Amino acid sequence: FIDLLIQGHMGELNPEQKTYLGYAQEGVQQLMRIVEDILFLTRSDSGQFEMRMEKVNLLPLAKQALRGLKPQAEKASIVLNCDILSPSPMLHADPQRIMQVLNNLLTNAIKFTPPGGLVTLRARPYDERFVLISVHDTGYGIAPDDRAHIFERFYQANHHLQSKMGGSGLGLSIAKLIVEQHGGHISFESAVNEGTTFYFTIPLYPES
Repeated sequence: FIDLLIQGHMGELNPEQKTYLGYAQEGVQQLMRIVEDILFLTRSDSGQFEMRMEKVNLLPLAKQALRGLKPQAEKASIVLNCDILSPSPMLHADPQRIMQVLNNLLTNAIKFTPPGGLVTLRARPYDERFVLISVHDTGYGIAPDDRAHIFERFYQANHHLQSKMGGSGLGLSIAKLIVEQHGGHISFESAVNEGTTFYFTIPLYPES
């Protein structure tokens, strides 16, 4: 119904009405994402975690993730950068789940980077079996007290300057679960007021 109102199907709206309906639409979308995350973790806890492994070209997947988050980045005055060599690595992975990891890490990077900052998605060889994918930002960094809890469910590091994008504190715990189900590992490096890099490994397709 919000969509119908915004599109003008119920009559012309004035600019102020459109603005407040836009806020309502963003709130609904955020609630939907939180519910989807909780359902994902519930299914995982009950042993219903499903992965459909296939041969995946990383570069198109990365570009799709960046393209989907471009409006959020522009709203926050953040530049998104893709640093993946071509031809890109072929992964043995579930593309939907890897997209989920990329979205979660990129969204976090945008959220904790001040206007004018840069978020870079990068991929480099790790060893003969894995590729290393990283998301680097020029943001606020993670405080030392928060670092031990960063992958805990519902944990949210607070910063008085962070952009108002909301969140549930589930994104990083879901990313960790997915990466580990692929046989990889995830970690991060951070310096206060200098930025953060989250990086994770994903298996290469055998013939690669």
